[in-house]
Amino acid sequence: MKKILLSAAALISLSNVMAQGPVITDTVITGVGYANNIWYSLQNDETGTAVSSNWDIALASSASQNSPLTATILFNYKVGTLYAIPNATPANSFDTLATVNFGALTELKNNDSTWAEGALNRAAGPGQFDYGFGTYNMTTHNVDASRIFVVKYADNSVKKFYVNLLSVQGKYEIFSADLGNATTVTTQNLLLTPYGSKNFVYYKINTNTVVDREPASANWDFTFLQYPAAISPGSQYGSFGILNNVGVQAVKVSPVDPATYEDYQSQTFSNLTNAIGYNWKNAQAQPVATVPTDVVYFVKVANGNIWKVVFTKFTTGSGANSNMNVFTKQNLTTLSVGDEDASTFISVYPNPANTIATVVIDSKANTTVKVLSMAGQVVSENTTTSTGLQTINVSTENLNNGVYLVEVSNGAATTTQRLVVQH
Repeated sequence: MKKILLSAAALISLSNVMAQGPVITDTVITGVGYANNIWYSLQNDETGTAVSSNWDIALASSASQNSPLTATILFNYKVGTLYAIPNATPANSFDTLATVNFGALTELKNNDSTWAEGALNRAAGPGQFDYGFGTYNMTTHNVDASRIFVVKYADNSVKKFYVNLLSVQGKYEIFSADLGNATTVTTQNLLLTPYGSKNFVYYKINTNTVVDREPASANWDFTFLQYPAAISPGSQYGSFGILNNVGVQAVKVSPVDPATYEDYQSQTFSNLTNAIGYNWKNAQAQPVATVPTDVVYFVKVANGNIWKVVFTKFTTGSGANSNMNVFTKQNLTTLSVGDEDASTFISVYPNPANTIATVVIDSKANTTVKVLSMAGQVVSENTTTSTGLQTINVSTENLNNGVYLVEVSNGAATTTQRLVVQH
């Protein structure tokens, strides 16, 4: 949910063409144990939410050789551990593989600095045609399975599997079975066409389920999630943080005054997926982690706009609003005239709110402000007959802790924002 910090000068400037956007405070909540992955757009706020444990592997949704993600397969470390079986191929070992000495194997994890190297890809040898899970066939343009993988789940059950990528047909073939089972093999033919607008399509091996869980790639800039972060050379540890979308660049600048520093022109932006990463906060402090007060991130999104992002609060815990991320954002690039011609403008602050939330609106017609529960129940409603820039105070004192929707409508347009109530 977002809040715009409006000084008197800023209020006046809303009626004019601005060189920069307003400063907005937003709150993203991922839940107990980082239960959810949240995809986020700096322009449009949250664009997708999915349970973090509802997938095992993520497969690149394009088989085109022009895609930077082609033949990438990620593994979800939150469901268990992944290993490649040495010297075992689908042809000579899959049916007979019955036991595994896990102590002698090296766990495979995704490379957190790029989406293009998933855990299965990191099993690759030195050959240029080795994609980890398979070998590129120059005649058919397929990636033919060359390794067997095993997943040891949190409940100690084990699945073995291998994957083919049939590039010309635009599909993956996934073969899986219980470890030791030589007769019952599950086959999944996963067509890529329905997922062409996304980076990945997801699959849960132990239930043979294809999962459509992420928004279109064009609709998000980064994602909030827990992932295996590289905390030192050769060491990865489950950490909560932010990974950038393909084509999004970022740079960290410190020590500076976040309130005034805007010199993104002199910075060198990074293409690394973890350019923001996990260490914008100290996750060891409980329940409120320390967030540095002298750090600014500049983020260059796919359309070339530059955003200034400053993290201000991170909380952990087990309550309704646990694992809360609070940050400010501001578009430092020129806004189009059309941005000021919108029928409605809405900002809500403070967010989270305790007893009062203030709704700032800029409308050319009479406006109704409703607060709704996530179930759609109207818990508050106010109507103003004035036009232009104004504020409406909404009592949240008697509302239960949780997430609500603030709906602003003037008949011609309706805008909705989230509001977090925390007493």
